[in-house]
Order: sequence, then C-alpha cells, then structure tokens
Amino acid sequence: MTELSKTNSPRAFIAVVVGLSLSLSYAAAAIADGGVHYRDVSRQVGVHYRRAPSETIANRDFVNHFDVITFFDIALYPLKGDGAPGVSILDYDKDGDLDFFISNGPGRAHSLYENQLEERGEAVFRDVARQAGVAAVGQDGTGSCFGDIDNDGDHDLLVLGRAEQHRLFLNNGDGTFEDLREDSGIGAGVGAASCAMGDIDNDGLLDIAIAETYDWSTFLGIVAIPFDLNVHNQLYRNVDGARFEDVSVERGFTDLASGGMPADVATITWSMTMVDYDQDGDIDILHGDDQASVPGAIRGGADRGYTHLFENDGTGYFENKTLERGLDVTAHWMSFSWADYDCDRGLDFFNTSVGDYMYQALDDTFPLPYELGEWPSAWFFSNSAGGFDFPPVGTDLVATPWGWGSSSLDYDNDGDADIMYHGGLHMGFINALDNPGTIMQNKGVCSGGFRWDQNALTRSHTRRGVEGMAVGDLNRDGFPDVVSAAGFTVPQHHGLVLFDPYGSYFDTVAYRNELLRPINDLPLGPGKEFVWEGKVVEEGDAVVEFNSAGNRNRWVAVELQGSVGTVSGATVNRDGIGGIVTVTPYRGSRAKRPIEAGGSYASQNALEQTFGLGLARSATVDVQWPGGVRNRLHHVKSYERIRFPEIPCSIDASHMDLREYKRCVRTALHELRGSGAVSAGLSARLYQSAVTAWLQER
Repeated sequence: MTELSKTNSPRAFIAVVVGLSLSLSYAAAAIADGGVHYRDVSRQVGVHYRRAPSETIANRDFVNHFDVITFFDIALYPLKGDGAPGVSILDYDKDGDLDFFISNGPGRAHSLYENQLEERGEAVFRDVARQAGVAAVGQDGTGSCFGDIDNDGDHDLLVLGRAEQHRLFLNNGDGTFEDLREDSGIGAGVGAASCAMGDIDNDGLLDIAIAETYDWSTFLGIVAIPFDLNVHNQLYRNVDGARFEDVSVERGFTDLASGGMPADVATITWSMTMVDYDQDGDIDILHGDDQASVPGAIRGGADRGYTHLFENDGTGYFENKTLERGLDVTAHWMSFSWADYDCDRGLDFFNTSVGDYMYQALDDTFPLPYELGEWPSAWFFSNSAGGFDFPPVGTDLVATPWGWGSSSLDYDNDGDADIMYHGGLHMGFINALDNPGTIMQNKGVCSGGFRWDQNALTRSHTRRGVEGMAVGDLNRDGFPDVVSAAGFTVPQHHGLVLFDPYGSYFDTVAYRNELLRPINDLPLGPGKEFVWEGKVVEEGDAVVEFNSAGNRNRWVAVELQGSVGTVSGATVNRDGIGGIVTVTPYRGSRAKRPIEAGGSYASQNALEQTFGLGLARSATVDVQWPGGVRNRLHHVKSYERIRFPEIPCSIDASHMDLREYKRCVRTALHELRGSGAVSAGLSARLYQSAVTAWLQER
C-alpha cells in the first residue's frame, strides 16, 4: 500500500496548506501600473565608457570627401562604422551583486564594470577589464553572452569579433579570466552580431549559437544584393566544457529552404535566441532576419526577413518550422525578448525592427513601397495551435520607432511583463534618431495591449545611436535597472528634423539628422547627386539608469541553479539556462519568463529575474527545467531573493508513488546541503513544498 492511499484525504491536506497560505498573505489591491521612472546615474556611479570606432569608418570618410556623391556611392558607406557595442549584466566575481560588460573597438579595451555594492554599500562601479583579463584591446567587439560553460560555478564570457576571431573567456573563479580563443573551437566572424547559449541536447553542457550577417565594410548587403554576400549562422556543441565543435549543418541549423527561403542561401541575422518556446523540455532556436532594402516577394522581390524557428526534436537536432508556426512575417527583425504578456501560460516574444519612421528615410533614397505598420517593432503572441499570432500595434501606438536591443521586464512590478527597447542607426546619408528610449507598458494587468509610458525615462536618448542594452537589478532594490551602449552620439549643434507624422505619440520625438545635401532637382535614381554637409558624429557612450522604485509594489527575485555534477540524476547546467520560471502572487496572475543567455541584440540580461507582486505579500514559484522536470516552492515572501536549485524529482512524475517521490526529494536535498547549495532552512521549505505540489498535481 502506498503512502498516498494511507492518506485519508489528499484534498483535505491541500486545503490546510491553502488555508495557511491565506493566513500568511494579503490580497493584492490597487496595484500601481507605472508610477516609477528611470534616472541617468552614469557619472555618479563611475561609468565613463566611450566607444572606439571600427576600422571600416575610414570608408565613410572616403565617400564623404567625394566632390559629388552619387546615388550609387551611398551603398559604399560602411554599416556600423562607429562600432556595435553589446552589454552583458552578470555577477562575474560571485560576490552577490551584478556587474556588467561592454564591448569596445580596436585600440581600446573592453569594459568590465565591477559593482562595489557589497564592498562599499552603494552601487558604484570600477572598470576592471584589464585586471580581469578581458580587455582584448585589439578586438573590434560586437555582441556578448555568458554562461557557466564548464559547470564550475562561475560565469564564462563570449565576446564576438566583428570580422575576426571570437574570444571565449573562461572564468578562473578568482576574478580573472583565461582567453580560450586558440583552443575553444569557436571560429571567426565575418559580420558577427549576437550570440546565445543553451543546452541543445540536455547533456548538462551549454552550447552556443552565433548570429552572422555579411561584411559591414559597405551597405551593399543591405541595399543591393539579397543573398550572395551573406554568411550562415553557426551552432557550436559543447564537447567537454571548454571545447566546441561546429554542428551547424549536421544538426539542421543551416536549413533555411524549409522555412521559405531559396535553397542554399544565408540571410542577415542580427539576433539569436535559445528558448524552449513550446515548453516541451528542450531548447529551440529562433533567429531574427533583416529584409533590409530588398522588396519582398509580394512586391516582385525576394523575402529574406523572416523570424526563423528551429524546433528541437528532443535529441539536439532541428527542423525549420518557420512556415508552420506563422513566423514568415517579413520585416527587419533585430532582437528578441520573451514573456507571457497576456498571462495565458504561453510564451510570447517581442521583436524589434526598423519601425515606421525609418521607411521615410529609405523611401527618400532607395524608394520602396510601404504601408503603415508593415515593419513595426512589435510582438508575437503564442496561440492554441502551437504557433504565433502577429497583431497590429494598436491605436494607442499607431506607429513604432527603430529598435536594436530590447528586454521584457516588469519595470513597475505590477505583475505583468512590459517592454523596453532602444535603437538608432548611422546610414552615412542620415542618422535615424526616432527612438528616444521606449518603455511599452502592459496596460492594466496582463492585457497584452501596450502603450508608451512617456514619463518613465527622464532623459532622452534621441542623440544616442544605441545598439546593445540589458537589464538587471544593479542596486538590489527589487526593481530592474538598465545599461545601454551607443555606437555614436550626435552633437548638440547638429540640427535635427522631425520625420513626417503618422498620428502617433512618437511623432513628436521621431527625429532624423540629415548628413547629405542634394545638389540637383532630379528625381531619385542614377542621376541624383549630393554633397556632404560636414557633420561628424562623436564616439558612443554608455548610460546606466536606475529605477526609482517609487511605487508601493512588492517583488521577488529568482535565480536558478542547475544541479548537474552535484546531485544524482540531475542534468541541468549550473546556471539553469533554458529553465522557465512562473511566479504566481497570491490572488494575482501568473507571470512567466524563460531564463535565457542572449536574445537581446548583441546583449544579455541578468540571469536573476525580478518578478512584480503588486501588493501581494507572497507568491508561489514554479520552475520547469530543461528536460521537463518541474519543481515548486510555496510561500515565497515579498522582497525575498531565491536561488532555486534543481531537484531532479518532478512534481508531476507518473513513474513513482508518494513514498518513492519523497525519497527522491530527500536524497536530492541531502546532496544539495552537502555541496553547500542550500541552507537547512531552504531545504526544509523545498521539501514541504515538493510534497504539497506532488499532491496538488494528482
């Protein structure tokens, strides 16, 4: 006879637990939607980053000094000649506070800003890149991502080179890194933009995907040649913790033809995300591609700007399911951020694009047919058929601005996911400056409808060509802060001009900086000629913005800890990357987010995630681990930070009875205590919650 059959009434037992929860919690009422703002604290906290340009900036100077710049000469400008910095927020020294990394250009060191919160009691930063061994002065750095690739308990860092060898820095655990570029097996870039990490075959080791484009020396790949200049993305499998092998072709990762592309072509991919989108226990991969200035098939051209979805078959091999999942939507996709925006338990994502205003600049120079809302920075909602719906941006927004980096975050801690994104571009003939920094507020609670919170950012980023951005709780007040890095800044003496209006709130802030002056009245085409107006942008900067935490909303913070190598039967990488966290406040809506390494253009958010509770005083935390095991912790108090360990005993396990399940949990917790991963108090809470959850699932 099992222990379950001995229990008089499992439902009665659950009722007691729920009653205890009621006595410990208070209903969330009058949740503040908004009510917080961000302030620029860069100088106060010691951040003085300046971005060195790429060597390709010489091509811009070369074209600008032509006596006459023709219509065709514009394609010779470099793409991202000022540099393409990425941001990663990580606790590199494992001291309990979040640090951040920003890539830099050739001749200038990357920056690793060490947080002094634990040492000095305030969140101020010092750049320790040289001491830590990640300066890489000769590298033209672009995107970065991080994760514990060797499962030794600290974060390792991958920094991409634009058109050179990528640098994989192995954390030594003493505040320094070892450069593995010669031995890692990870190749060089041609126009590498972003990276992501995830365990594709659930062997406990993090694998790596890299987003490639083409050679950024010119704009030819954007405006003239649809496929021939492009380079395939790469997928690297982790062999032994520090060595990788290229499995891109073998695992089906280069198959774009099944996703609606011509056979044997590559696309322009700006961002990569490794997420279990269908929540079946294995990591899938999506990449966002750029249609650029090539007309789509509907207008007689060629589609190349899809969001390609590679679905894992459960063994680490992939099938392209772009068409079946409704992701053959043509735009200029550049960044991913994930959450359950409408709280229907599915995972949705936001994807940045060029937006609506940039079309006007392209139309002035490279005429393209266009309809309002065709290229928005917008969201895809999961549907009951296993695919995604792509709704219009809505009457609250009408039009959206340009975007690069993005994040799904609960910036006001009201219990649902909002969106923050940045963007700007130097195209040689114009600076697109239509995004002053944007926070899309999820209206009400979990409506899935968004409005622009114009007051949330107290400084304008209009004159910053922001590329990478990432969020994390830098000052540990429970509200997410943000770090953004710009490739260039526009001097104040440059006069800006508003784009033509659409009837959107963004009309008042969507600026452009004209850099060329036409010298004839001919229509656009081969005869059109220009001269350079002499405007030169300045080096890019980094901005740190702290959340005011000014409303009454409560929160919990969750960080995952995989137990591979420390607990018998555990299979999850030490950082828990690929897990999915669901936080349910008492009488609140479920908030769900995946823990991913990468996703945002060129950048990575902190792995620790803060979840808003509104005014609730407690919540339940559920984790689905890579592989499908589910754990649950009840009665997580507001303002609590939980490092949630993998317990390889699933609350919905059908192959064991209650006695076997209890034994499994006790054994795992004993091993976790022995390794120092959990305290005695947390162990007791996890055990009680595990048993309760097992009964709840029956």
